[in-house]
Amino acid sequence: MMLQYDPEADALFARIRVITPEEVGGGDQIDGRRIVHYDRAGEVVGLEFLDASMGIDLNGLPCADELREALHSLGRLTPAA
Repeated sequence: MMLQYDPEADALFARIRVITPEEVGGGDQIDGRRIVHYDRAGEVVGLEFLDASMGIDLNGLPCADELREALHSLGRLTPAA
């Protein structure tokens, strides 16, 4: 998993798997701060978090445990309780 944080946008993108532009399938906005991205086969390829400095809500998300570990490695951003 690769994490990319944009401090200006206060957005975090967690890339689960690299895909080509032809494989992009779309995304679902879970709530006002979380978006799940899929490939054309419906497999999760990324997770996007807006207002990331307010905490990252992992509840109900795929790959939550792996993402929690990756977030701890960043140090600044932490999962919300």
